[in-house]
Amino acid sequence: MATVQQIQLTDDLGGKDQDVKTVVFGYEGKTLEIELNALNRSNFERSIKKYVEHAREVQVTPTTRKNGKAATGDKTAVREWAAKHGFQVGERGRIKQEVLDAYAKAHGNGTVAVSQN
Repeated sequence: MATVQQIQLTDDLGGKDQDVKTVVFGYEGKTLEIELNALNRSNFERSIKKYVEHAREVQVTPTTRKNGKAATGDKTAVREWAAKHGFQVGERGRIKQEVLDAYAKAHGNGTVAVSQN
């Protein structure tokens, strides 16, 4: 027997559920998302249009903590990449800095941030 699950999005402002899409945007260093129907999406886009036209796109660079440990990241992706490229990595525990550096270089970054906690 198969089970089918259906997800129905509802507009976060008006509660309507027709032509609802998730809108992702950034503000004050946060990435936010909201579900909006067509009318509310149009209003949102009109409201921010003049700001977007004058804004510049930025590349987000991972940062490290004062203790030298990386603040965020996806250890699973690093481990999978490392294993495919001949590095010895365990399923758990600390990832060697040389592996992190190689991963960062392969992905066009100068650094990679992965939480080692």
